[in-house]
Amino acid sequence: MKKSSKGFTLVELIVVIAIIGILAAILVPALLGYIKDSKLTSANSSAKTIYTAASNYAQKCLTAGNPIPANLKVTGNVAAATTDSAKVPAIGTAVKDTDVQLAINCSMGADAKDSYYEIQFNAAGFPSGAIWAKGSSDPYKGGYPEEADDTSWTLAMAVGTASNAGSNAGNENAGNENAGEGTGDGE
Repeated sequence: MKKSSKGFTLVELIVVIAIIGILAAILVPALLGYIKDSKLTSANSSAKTIYTAASNYAQKCLTAGNPIPANLKVTGNVAAATTDSAKVPAIGTAVKDTDVQLAINCSMGADAKDSYYEIQFNAAGFPSGAIWAKGSSDPYKGGYPEEADDTSWTLAMAVGTASNAGSNAGNENAGNENAGEGTGDGE
């Protein structure tokens, strides 16, 4: 009578575990690269949203006869979702960074609460660059119009070549809500 064997031998189990270990050693670093790329893509998208909100607000201010001051730099954190609307100050009243911050808070969703951003405006009063991160210490910072491609991104890099062309973009595209768009996002 033949003895029927059920299950796997110890050698077979060790071989399977070794194969799984080799596959994990190859796949984990590749997956981590995809995670970094997706976080940078998400941060770049949020930077574009903030840039667009600032550009739209700058356009509203210009249309109302109260342009944003030249070379204004706005830094802040997105507050809780707000239902307030971003109102343009009365003519003759200077636009402050808090006015721009309110416009950005109105444009960002609840998921962006406590996120960090910086926006640089050019001489014409339109944004020339923006960066965004989930928090001020988050290593993944997104940029627009020059998109971030690593974790050491700064506002000066986001402004990039747009700082030279940006002062003209605000004048030439004064009626365009997306002034300066298309200078580097590949769409």
